[in-house]
Amino acid sequence: MPKPKHPLRQLRAATPFGTQAAFAAFIGVPVGVLQALESGRGRLTSKLAARVRELTGADEIELLRGAGGAAATLSGRRYTAEDFAAWQGSAAQTEDRARRVAQEQAWREGWQKLACDAAAPSDALVPWQTCEFGSAEARAWKEMTPAQQRLTGWSAELSLPPRTRLTLAVQAAPPWNPEAPPPGLAAANAELFPPCYFTVAAGSGGCRMANTFWRAVCREHAVNSSDGQPIHDSPTGNWRGFFRSQSGRCEPHAVFTGLEPGEAGDLESGLFSGGGILCGRAGEDMAQATLSFIEAHSEDAGSPAGIFLFASLEGGTASALGSLLLERLRERFPSAPVMIIAVLPVSGVSPVVGAPLHIALAMQAIRRHAGAALLFSTDQLHGQARKFWGIDSPGYDEANLLISECLAALTAPLRFGGTDAPPVDLTEIIACLQAGDAGRLPVITGHCWPITVLADRRLKTITLPWLMQRTLRAATSLTREAAAVMLCLRVHLLAGGEFIISDDPPAIDLSGRIGPGLHESASGFAPSPVIGSLLRRLARQAHEVMATQNAAELCRDLGVTEATVRSAISDMTC
Repeated sequence: MPKPKHPLRQLRAATPFGTQAAFAAFIGVPVGVLQALESGRGRLTSKLAARVRELTGADEIELLRGAGGAAATLSGRRYTAEDFAAWQGSAAQTEDRARRVAQEQAWREGWQKLACDAAAPSDALVPWQTCEFGSAEARAWKEMTPAQQRLTGWSAELSLPPRTRLTLAVQAAPPWNPEAPPPGLAAANAELFPPCYFTVAAGSGGCRMANTFWRAVCREHAVNSSDGQPIHDSPTGNWRGFFRSQSGRCEPHAVFTGLEPGEAGDLESGLFSGGGILCGRAGEDMAQATLSFIEAHSEDAGSPAGIFLFASLEGGTASALGSLLLERLRERFPSAPVMIIAVLPVSGVSPVVGAPLHIALAMQAIRRHAGAALLFSTDQLHGQARKFWGIDSPGYDEANLLISECLAALTAPLRFGGTDAPPVDLTEIIACLQAGDAGRLPVITGHCWPITVLADRRLKTITLPWLMQRTLRAATSLTREAAAVMLCLRVHLLAGGEFIISDDPPAIDLSGRIGPGLHESASGFAPSPVIGSLLRRLARQAHEVMATQNAAELCRDLGVTEATVRSAISDMTC
């Protein structure tokens, strides 16, 4: 049976432009492109299909797929020379052309605004504009739309077990392309009913982590991190989800608790609300003040859409405060997911004698009340800092920078929409990390690498799928047996209109800069055997503390019964 002719070839035969050269000139493409399309070696892009429709009146959908291999008119009939002649100069063609011109003008105005917003004098890498997001089982990714596969960097070479839940997020500053829709149009609708995400920090360690994270978030949204003033006319992205507008400045949805009066100096620079910096005695009054602050700041949205709790687990007072806050947050906002961000001590050993007990009680509260836990190993953070980021003697500040880099990547889908999709919510991200096991708390960890470390200097051009493959390879220690994996890239794409209007994989623009907070990184998130090993080691230490110390006195100081402590220790090994 002979192969049916390509619809474009039949369409060309119905026009006065019988040769390929004449018809290619008529529709405005090189002859080689038309030859590739008619032979089936090339794919007709939506932009070219729209142009052919405007010039000929043939249905673009039928041109893309073909109705039994035949070109068709807008009414569904077979396309003929009479249809071509009737379309030329008709009212329908004039209307179609006017619609295209108006649309392209709107696109140019949108791109012009983005170009003005992106002209940050302090850092050419800010602000970000889009975050493409997709999630499915590894075996189902091949069924995702081609656009989603292409924009998230998916390829068949991402080798994972078929049932592993794979989530991809690509945060990018897109190239200039006034002939295509500006990014983030769908995200604009989210501002009508903005979700409110809050950070709550407990203890000095948690407050330092949260403070570093907020500096990174301000940088990405073009907000001055010293006073909250927008660098341009308005911040970028879905900024209202993490800030509120207060007297012309952007005020973060942030609460800092459990600080001594002398520790609050760095937080009182003018960025954060004074009502959210709570010093003094940790206890029920501080928990209620935290809840009151969140309610006041989320009154426009009704209730918070998610809460990130930065907790210090080692210290007794901070650990107890974090557990109390977690319990009260769950009681007051039962529908808001809470994600815990915490760091485990070096090699699972802490100079604080009661630290294993504090961590055991905190982990018990986390398993009961949190939606997810993002735990970091101090050893791994220091190792990454030395090996990948060029930091010879990492300390708390450097570890916090890496944590903020990971968390900024994880929250990017909440703060930026995709090319044609609004931001996702925290509930969806947690569901992606649970891998279908809704009854089990996802305890994950994160690793991050500079883009330049993953790059291959022998390659002149690095594409998005190639970089995603390298990220998966670098995260092998995380993904080897994981039921859910999330890979996040923060990149700059090479300028050029071909990014959106062609099917070629997007190419990466490398600046060559290395440093946490410079927004060129790759991150991986998954359950880690290292975290499980650390928790089991801490459980053994807790058993030793209970056996060698005065258990009754320790429990009395902690304000809990001995049975509660032993139950918490047993839960750590589950």
